[in-house]
Amino acid sequence: MEKKKDKKTLKPARTIEKSQDTGKTVYIGNLNYKRDEEGIKFLFSKYGKVKSVEIIIDPDNDKKLGYAFVRMYRTSEAIKAIKGLNGKIVDGRTLKVSEAKERFPEKAPLGEKEIIKASPKKRPVKRKKKTGNLQKLFDYLKKK
Repeated sequence: MEKKKDKKTLKPARTIEKSQDTGKTVYIGNLNYKRDEEGIKFLFSKYGKVKSVEIIIDPDNDKKLGYAFVRMYRTSEAIKAIKGLNGKIVDGRTLKVSEAKERFPEKAPLGEKEIIKASPKKRPVKRKKKTGNLQKLFDYLKKK
């Protein structure tokens, strides 16, 4: 008896590989304080598509701290931007551009040993004013 071959043969399902490239965050330091998000986006757009720009601001006095993070869509474009902009002089300042480190590394478990209890605040120690010959020398030098 001959076995009949099924007309319907199962073919493996095609898996569409989506790009695993989720982009990369780039650190940019030594920025001019007048540089805004649009200016930073313009600098990086020469190397690829910019997803977002985050300028770091001091929360106490709302002043820029001189560094920012730029998120780019592709890792290859971010690497090109790092190579192209690191050490470049922009607005009179030499930029420091590198790959940003993760804010919260996945491999940093918080165990019992890592929890440190806050110690009570200690009062500042009041030091006596120096009255020896060394202090007289300092006072003499300050006057000149």
